[in-house]
Parts: sequence; C-alpha cells; structure tokens
Amino acid sequence: MPDIAQEVLFGVFSATWHGEGGSTTKVLVTAAPDGAFLSRVVITAPSGEATVDKAHLYPASDDPDELWRDIETIVAFINAGPGWEPDDPRVTTYEDYVPLDAELIAAKADAVAAGLLAPEPVH
Repeated sequence: MPDIAQEVLFGVFSATWHGEGGSTTKVLVTAAPDGAFLSRVVITAPSGEATVDKAHLYPASDDPDELWRDIETIVAFINAGPGWEPDDPRVTTYEDYVPLDAELIAAKADAVAAGLLAPEPVH
C-alpha cells in the first residue's frame, strides 16, 4: 500500500452539498500516480471545523468499479438527506480538474517569475 501522505494526489471527483446554517458535506476522490484512489467524506460545521473526516484508500490492485459503486452509494445516501440547497450536489469531475490543474501550474510559474513565490526544490 502506498504512503499516501507522500504521494502527489490528483482530483478525480468531488461532490459538495451546502446545508442549512452554513455547513458543508463533501465527497472527494483523488488518485495517486501508482493507480491507488483515496476517497474522503468531510463534513464541515459553519465555524469551518471539520466535524467528520473519514477516508478510505483503494489500492491500485482494487477493481475501480468497486470504488465507483462505493462512491455512488455514499452520494445517494447523502443526497437523500434533508436540507440541501436545490442545486446540490455541486459536482466536479476529472474533466474539470485537468484544465484547472493546467491553470494552477501556469499561475504558480507566473508567481515564481514575479518573485511572489519561491521555486520548489528539485529532488
């Protein structure tokens, strides 16, 4: 199993619900370069404190269909709860993350060139 804390994770899927009173619930799925996936459910109180932060690591050897069945089950369970805003959940997919990642890389390079950000060390 990879040391997920040392991996560079890439966004694959997220769904966000906004509850009454300012709480949020998120389902986040990220991928590691070795093919593993990390799924998380994070519930944040209106104060910004994460009251729930549960994660599950799917090793690269796991069937990806199992991951998506689990995610669909979690999303359906949360979606069935009361009090969400009408346009929830707000969903971001891999296709959304690719251009965002490119924009972040370009913005970081611009910030380094302008002297606003130190260059990252090369290993």
